[in-house]
Amino acid sequence: MPIPHSKAYAEYKQQTQDVVNFAVVCCYALPGFKKNLETVGFSIPSPEHFLKDKSTGATLLESITDYDTRLAAYLLLSMFSYFEAYVFKLIDEFIEFHGGEKHLSSLAKRSTQSSLKTLSTSLSLEKRKLQTRYKSQEQDRYRSATSNLMKHNYRFPSELFAGYGLKTLLEQYRSGKIKAHTIPNLLSDAFHVPLAEIHISNYTRIRELRNKIAHGDKVPLQLRLMVDVSNDLHDIAVLIEKTFMSNLFVIERYAY
Repeated sequence: MPIPHSKAYAEYKQQTQDVVNFAVVCCYALPGFKKNLETVGFSIPSPEHFLKDKSTGATLLESITDYDTRLAAYLLLSMFSYFEAYVFKLIDEFIEFHGGEKHLSSLAKRSTQSSLKTLSTSLSLEKRKLQTRYKSQEQDRYRSATSNLMKHNYRFPSELFAGYGLKTLLEQYRSGKIKAHTIPNLLSDAFHVPLAEIHISNYTRIRELRNKIAHGDKVPLQLRLMVDVSNDLHDIAVLIEKTFMSNLFVIERYAY
């Protein structure tokens, strides 16, 4: 039975749900606490884990006043970090599924080498029809030869670079050269995830907001819009998961 989903995806879903649940608890608790602080004679209880804190009712009220904006920022930071971690953990899981980096690279190399074996006489004749300077009047001849070669899994020149591409990708990945802003290109170009413009646009918008918050910029966020952020990232994650599980989590070690 096919693997239903990756471990990385299960972890991502749980982490995202946990942080949203915590935000909901805050939205229940803080408004009530604010009302208590505004009540004359209310005795402030000692805070758990911060027993030496000396905050007054006034300072606590000041912190609570814009709690929703702060909470929205913390939510966005967390959800984007969880998504980014999901992508990298999924790639790690993919590499592990195929026996590790060395074995995965050797599969690509063996695939290329197998395609360079001597062809049969009939296929060699078909290939020779394509080993000439291109002439537009010979298009039908080229199409016929190409079709015959493809029926026998002949790999054309552009396909021979797959092994080198995989090796380069793994080297860049392990050296930390793949950053958050390169994730959409990585997913679409290397792993063939069919990201639409709306996916890339939403991801870029959320990433840029994350950067502004992380750099200390004041970003006027609305807490209710964090549901949209969560949904946008989840939609991308579902597409990534579907592509990986359908096309990339396939045992290949006996293919060549």
